[in-house]
Amino acid sequence: MAEKTKLTLAFALLLTVGFLALNTLLFFELKKHVEEIIYYKAYAHYLLYSINPNHRGDENFALSEQMPTGFAYTFRDPKDQLKNVYVVVREGYFTENIKPSIKRILAMQFLLIFSLVALYQMVLEVLWKRVEEGRDFSKALIQSLT
Repeated sequence: MAEKTKLTLAFALLLTVGFLALNTLLFFELKKHVEEIIYYKAYAHYLLYSINPNHRGDENFALSEQMPTGFAYTFRDPKDQLKNVYVVVREGYFTENIKPSIKRILAMQFLLIFSLVALYQMVLEVLWKRVEEGRDFSKALIQSLT
């Protein structure tokens, strides 16, 4: 019984470490794409500002000509190249965009790991039974010969 448990734990650990490495890579790729999307949205607000100087953004992106305190993208003012226009991204906007995707991925991976470990356990039980039957048959064969 201890050998089956060790094999199952080793398989589960191998799966978990493998998916951990995959999750790390996936997180950085997803982060890069979300950052690009946020940049393009900020750039779109800057373009709207260059067309209409009264444009001040929306609830997620605010335009300012003063140096902001939070995270912001800096663009040159189209009317005066010596001034900057700052597109301030609302705090927490990045997290709100990436969190649902990460949750879905982690939930799917949990289900995948759980089902693979259960399948591995069933296969291991069947193989273990066959080994035991073979061992019993070998013992009976040896006893009949002696």
